[in-house]
Amino acid sequence: MPTTPIPFIVDLHCHPTTKPYGHSFKKSPIGKNSSNPNDEHSIWYNDSPNAAERLLQTWAEIVKFRQADLCTLAWGNCRVVVASLYPIERGFFRNKFGEGLASDLVGSFVSGVSRKRVNYVQNVTNYNEDLVREYEYYQQLNDQPININGTTYLYKLVHSYREIAAHQQNNPAEVRTIFIVFSIEGLHCLDNNIDGELNEASVLENLKKIKEWEYAPFFVTVAHHFNNKLCGHAKSLFGLVGKTADQSEGMNKKINATGLKVIDLLLDSSVGKRILIDVKHMSLLSRLQYYDLLDTKFKNDAIP
Repeated sequence: MPTTPIPFIVDLHCHPTTKPYGHSFKKSPIGKNSSNPNDEHSIWYNDSPNAAERLLQTWAEIVKFRQADLCTLAWGNCRVVVASLYPIERGFFRNKFGEGLASDLVGSFVSGVSRKRVNYVQNVTNYNEDLVREYEYYQQLNDQPININGTTYLYKLVHSYREIAAHQQNNPAEVRTIFIVFSIEGLHCLDNNIDGELNEASVLENLKKIKEWEYAPFFVTVAHHFNNKLCGHAKSLFGLVGKTADQSEGMNKKINATGLKVIDLLLDSSVGKRILIDVKHMSLLSRLQYYDLLDTKFKNDAIP
């Protein structure tokens, strides 16, 4: 039976910057996106896996190589990407190995980011600052052509499908373009003071600023792997990482009062752009609470 060929692939969730942004911490200033695709801190840097890295991925679930650099995406005909902004949580690198050299080496080995990035995350106190810097990392080379082995590539941050269609109609096909829409994974990124009590006013103000970004996220994942002081998260880490990282704080809890206000603001279309909610990583209690909100408070809204 004949089939219609797919013109391109859309990836709804990937992390193109985890490793290149992480390697930018070896440079000064940190957070610089290099236009040279041979630089490790370039979003275009390609790192194809060798046999040992493939084996490590299969048997230990450790991915040393880059899976979502923009070259790999382009070569795989992935033309639209929902790129997840994610300040790495401190719990990954403050683990049973401590915070010294052993932890640095294990963290760097498991994550594939630089030791300087691991050190930064171990000592981070402001997740929001890290989020904004990663967002700015993308902006630096937005819409800038890059020549790689005789082919011209670029990535373009977009707001809508209308922009994608207009660009494809009005620009030469020989320039291979990747369109990027943002999401955020984990609203721990709203926290300015990880070690202190949750500051509700600060959290809501940070969210308002995100909603006013030029390229505001399409959706957010409220919970992630560790306590975000807003809602409960589910057990998500297994294998070697699950044995070394402690997810217990905040796990399986309900959405708290501040978390409910965050959800209200995310879905409020009168304050910036409405941002949809992904329930992945939420605890069962938090999910049920959110579903109940959709059936009651937001029953007249078309919220997927």
